[in-house]
Amino acid sequence: MHRWVRISNNNDARFPNAADQRFVSRDKGGATRDEAGSFPMPLFINFQAMDGSFPEECPQDSSRWAYNGKRGGRIRALQKGTRLLGYGMLCDIERVAADVIEIPVIITSRLKLISLSIDCLRAMFDGDFVSAGASVGFTVSPSCSLLKHSSIPRRINLILKDPEQHPWMYRAIVRRSDTTMVGHISFHHKAPDPDLLEYSSYAAELGYTIETGQRRRGYAEESVRGMMGWANRQGVATFLLSISPDNIPSIGLAEKIGFRKISERIDDTDGLEYVYISRMEANDKA
Repeated sequence: MHRWVRISNNNDARFPNAADQRFVSRDKGGATRDEAGSFPMPLFINFQAMDGSFPEECPQDSSRWAYNGKRGGRIRALQKGTRLLGYGMLCDIERVAADVIEIPVIITSRLKLISLSIDCLRAMFDGDFVSAGASVGFTVSPSCSLLKHSSIPRRINLILKDPEQHPWMYRAIVRRSDTTMVGHISFHHKAPDPDLLEYSSYAAELGYTIETGQRRRGYAEESVRGMMGWANRQGVATFLLSISPDNIPSIGLAEKIGFRKISERIDDTDGLEYVYISRMEANDKA
């Protein structure tokens, strides 16, 4: 798998020659090599995968720009499949930087937990349920509670700064029988969450919503267990939930699946919340 890394926010910055941030180009003989040089704007650039391979084609459409690397090179959009054999050809774009990481779908008995792409999240924030659904291949209701949600920009920013956040962010809860989105679920931050260090050195906080017309069917429990099971396989054993005192169904679910109340806190947006914790068997790095 190829990763894309942001190496500079400064104009006319030089590329570092660090092991994890390398500008790799092909010379006329086809060999790859590290480069250091001055370029006129910040870039996301492709570097070698762990196996030493280097892509010959752009892996995904670039809606922003790409840079030819040579002095006086052109800035232009690249399409998926564009040959990258030319010296210094760079593909960049916020969307590519985030979406190039493959994110497996979490599958439960009745549901699929499908990671939302950057394009889908932007459409959701714009309230465009048609484009949101079309970008990911399932049905989004015009009354979907994630549309225009105030937390979306923060999640997008987290992903763009660190693509490894993406699998932990918003996933659609999609019913397998008819590909309808029945809710959404997300961790607040990839593990380890820096806001949860008082509880564990490797904890994650989970949040979810089931759409009004889809409740009382067990979708919340099934999706929460699926998401926690996935995170547990990533090494997380300590989980937290923040629940409004008025949300009796969610409190009941938390207690049913092994969470216990440990504290209360005031959220700037949601007001008073009860904090619940659960510790699963093992891979916690605490």
